[in-house]
Amino acid sequence: MILVYVRHGIAMEREAFAKYCLAKDIEADDEQRPLTAEGRRKMKKNAEGLVQGLHTFADSKSGLARPKPLIISSPLVRSIQTSEIVARAFGKSKAKPDLITSALIPGTHPKRLRDELYDLLHSRPGRTHVNTIVIAVGHEPMLSTSIGWWMIGEEKSRFPLKKGAATCLEIGNALSLGEARLLWSLPPWALRTLALKKVSKKKTSKKKPSKKKSTRKKASN
Repeated sequence: MILVYVRHGIAMEREAFAKYCLAKDIEADDEQRPLTAEGRRKMKKNAEGLVQGLHTFADSKSGLARPKPLIISSPLVRSIQTSEIVARAFGKSKAKPDLITSALIPGTHPKRLRDELYDLLHSRPGRTHVNTIVIAVGHEPMLSTSIGWWMIGEEKSRFPLKKGAATCLEIGNALSLGEARLLWSLPPWALRTLALKKVSKKKTSKKKPSKKKSTRKKASN
């Protein structure tokens, strides 16, 4: 199984959100903090780069189809909004996560997500999880400690993710801790660079090759 951890995009700062809620006379619940306009714009590009990165990975593996990932999210608003952007980038008919789970709430032990994934993937009839790609959208420091747990069996934050960043792991068939392999980890700017390369390729493919003028002189009759 391929597991991609994505940190939510740039969200409204706590102080700004508190002032907004005060002005609207509503409760300032941190779980309701949304993405900013900048966060949405940048996350859209990050998601396009993520698609490009996973497509490149799939193309490099013989027999692996281009991914139609299972997208899961924490129930916090900023995470759900991020997962919706990711779902849209992958062309899903419904731009929303396939699953919203409290296993991705900050402070939750990584094993809970592992157990949910194991049950979910094995309950899908006729499906194998060997080539399944799961994109999990959540929060720091939980994501980085989860990566450490998967790779070395310890809840240590050795792989911090910036907002909008992504880290890709290859998980063994048994989904066992300490056995994951790091495939790549990309900060937001690198994902956006991949998105730009995709646009560049499209523009190049649209250009028709110019016909070279023949320099051969016509033979006189």
